Amino acid sequence: VICVGSFFTVTYGAALITTLIEQGLLFITEGFLFVWGWVVLLSQCAAIYGAWVYETQTLRSKINLK
Repeated sequence: VICVGSFFTVTYGAALITTLIEQGLLFITEGFLFVWGWVVLLSQCAAIYGAWVYETQTLRSKINLK
């Protein structure tokens, strides 16, 4: 469910941003790109950390060493 929700969020978000740029309501400036780069970097770090925490918790509680 999370994957489907993420897909629709990204798809409709991209369509919304494209529409706003075409209508002239959103301008992409150098400052916007700078902030966007940091947002992308921080979200990637959060995703990596979340995956690491999930894996370590899963391995700690469900590992079967026989």
